[in-house]
Amino acid sequence: MESSKQVYEILTSIAIQLPSLLTILGGIVLAILRWKRHPGVSMAIAVGLGLMLLHLLVFTVVYAVLPTLMAGADITTLQTVYTLVPVAYNFTLAIFTIILLIAIFMRRHELPEEPLYEQVAQARVA
Repeated sequence: MESSKQVYEILTSIAIQLPSLLTILGGIVLAILRWKRHPGVSMAIAVGLGLMLLHLLVFTVVYAVLPTLMAGADITTLQTVYTLVPVAYNFTLAIFTIILLIAIFMRRHELPEEPLYEQVAQARVA
């Protein structure tokens, strides 16, 4: 009976996180569609979002199973585990966010020294 309750909790939690899940999946699809145009950036975004998807699913299971695993533990162990799990959650999420930020800012070209309208005007004259 306990395992069916855990499965229900996992499915409920995934349903609650469905907007995030769909956004991550949509981002992965967009990265794949733009792969030929920007392969490096697309790869970094797909990896970052894939890790975030895995993170979402893993911690959903962890938070659903953790109370059962800690049922017979003493208070010190409970305090330690319930402190370290959120730290691990946020630490890994920060790493995956850094990967996405790197993808956003990688391969940027320097701005031209002269304004764009002057470049266009020169191109028309030539």
